[in-house]
Amino acid sequence: DKLEALQIQLELRTVLDSVGLPDYALWAAGGRIVPALTSSTLSLSKPWWASLLYQNSLSYWYPPELAITPEVQPGKCWPMAGNHGSIAVEVTHPLSPSFFSIDHIPKQLTLQYTTAPRSIEIWGIPMDQEQPCSTGNSDCILTQGYNLLSNLDKQYKDLYFLHIANITYDIHTSLTTQTVPASSIIASYNILVKVVLFLIRNNWGSDLYTCIYRIRIHA
Repeated sequence: DKLEALQIQLELRTVLDSVGLPDYALWAAGGRIVPALTSSTLSLSKPWWASLLYQNSLSYWYPPELAITPEVQPGKCWPMAGNHGSIAVEVTHPLSPSFFSIDHIPKQLTLQYTTAPRSIEIWGIPMDQEQPCSTGNSDCILTQGYNLLSNLDKQYKDLYFLHIANITYDIHTSLTTQTVPASSIIASYNILVKVVLFLIRNNWGSDLYTCIYRIRIHA
């Protein structure tokens, strides 16, 4: 019926939205945050008057799950503690990523543009841990989890992670959704991953926190 058709259209629009590519990181598509590979959320004491004056503008209490929803509004971001860290997503089924996107709000809409992420490395955990690609290939960059993140659970510290993309988010451009291709190594070896790690190396100047609005995984 018409109602069902409208619902399908809305769901498709949510999945494709502005980039025109399916986003498998989306919570609605089954994507889930991996807590063991995700940094701490900024923790600040909330003044008694904050909920009255700034109910919708303070971002300090949003969880990392917000970064895998389509809602991108000023102040509604995941505030990762510090100027570097990580956020990881597990998708519903193994896939070969083709592109990745990072979203932020326009610089003109925020007084805290220094909290925007800047340099980001993207790593995936290959389903084939034996030999996902030839180490003789310069694009085959493999390292174990403990080399990327400290204090990892045993489940992840000895697993191999494959470097699959870099993105430098440019806060000064008008393009708020910025997309980069995955490494050609993915297609060359038909590499499948189920967990993708976004390693934030720095931001645009804030030492207190980094504001992550949205991350996307396309395939």
